[in-house]
Amino acid sequence: MVGKGGRRFRVPSPSGSVTLPAEQSELDSLGVRIRLKQFTGGGIRRPVAIPGTYRGEGKSAQGVIAGGGEKALMATFVKGAENLLGVALIIGIARGVTVVLDDGQVSGTLLYYSSQVVSGMPRPVFIVALMLVFAGLTLFISSSSGMAVLTMPIMGSLAVVVGVPSEQIVNAYLYGFGLMSFLAPTGMVLPSLAMVDVPYSTFVRFVTPLLLMLGVIAAAFLVVGVLV
Repeated sequence: MVGKGGRRFRVPSPSGSVTLPAEQSELDSLGVRIRLKQFTGGGIRRPVAIPGTYRGEGKSAQGVIAGGGEKALMATFVKGAENLLGVALIIGIARGVTVVLDDGQVSGTLLYYSSQVVSGMPRPVFIVALMLVFAGLTLFISSSSGMAVLTMPIMGSLAVVVGVPSEQIVNAYLYGFGLMSFLAPTGMVLPSLAMVDVPYSTFVRFVTPLLLMLGVIAAAFLVVGVLV
């Protein structure tokens, strides 16, 4: 409200502001369902929107670029979501495999017999074999935290017997898990390949030479680590 004694309304518009008498009839004509005493008594101190003067929104930028309106935009979105349904099913199945292995005590059995194989070996052979064991277990246990919880108590004890530093056990775990994560079907490999429509066999042929090269490099670092 403006004017002497605050007895007039100021109504802004694109062409400029206009002033109206501060009367209830003016509020009613504008469609403002507020009693005049709310303004004159100081109950309302901020600008009030006038019904019917809101700016309408046009088509979204995405819909305009695609050459359609809102309906065409939503239809395209739903069609794209349908293509991801297979990916969602693969993620659920992969998680189910991990649950079966854990609840069925299969993971623990694999860990026990793997530890029997690597025990009593020379340190360089032990650390390289341990990396291979971690890589093999990654095919069944896709969770890095779950793998650490299941394997570190056994492998850490074996490391003390063989005389391998604990930090090298961690390195072997990281190398083995990280390398085999490129191929593990229980991880995110299959869903990612499904999203880009690349067959798993094609990806395996592509990534295998790289994994072999990285595996040799990782083994060399581990051997140097236990000997120095």
